[in-house]
Amino acid sequence: MKRLFLLTLAIFALSTAMATTDEQQPLVVLDGRVVSYEQINDIPPSDIESMSVLKDESAEAYAHLGDVSNGVIVINLKSRDDEVIYDTSEVMPTFMDGDIQTFYNWFMRSIRYPAEAIEQGLQDVVYVSFVVNREGYIDMSKVEFVKIEHEIFKSEICRVLATSPRWTPGMEGGKAVAVRYVLPVTFML
Repeated sequence: MKRLFLLTLAIFALSTAMATTDEQQPLVVLDGRVVSYEQINDIPPSDIESMSVLKDESAEAYAHLGDVSNGVIVINLKSRDDEVIYDTSEVMPTFMDGDIQTFYNWFMRSIRYPAEAIEQGLQDVVYVSFVVNREGYIDMSKVEFVKIEHEIFKSEICRVLATSPRWTPGMEGGKAVAVRYVLPVTFML
């Protein structure tokens, strides 16, 4: 209950410190990934490990994720090291009302070939493992590179994974579960 109060108080403080138009909302970073301002209402207070409200210079550290001119709310959830991660579930996660192919299409449209890799003439087929957690977000702490020849591609893959819209989580026995995927990402010149 105390965390809910603190979250509500922090959001109120940030919103009153800023202009109040709907277009001027803070950037919200949940476990290293950008989520919409409205999605923080879906976070159970008991799942919150820490929360920070950043303005001005301190917010600039997150400028690579989006517009920080209205501040940044940084929320870190409690670790779920004991959480079971499924490779398949009764009901697999869905992405934008589609399946993993829908996500793959979105991902490949979002990826940018790193300029340094182009200059060096580097190509690669990277296999990245990621987990869609019980809340429907890609858990950036569980991203693993199964196969990668050129490390230069890691940051771009992580950037796109971190900007993924929310999924509908997988279900097992009527409960939301974390599900792992392995995605091939081709960088060809």
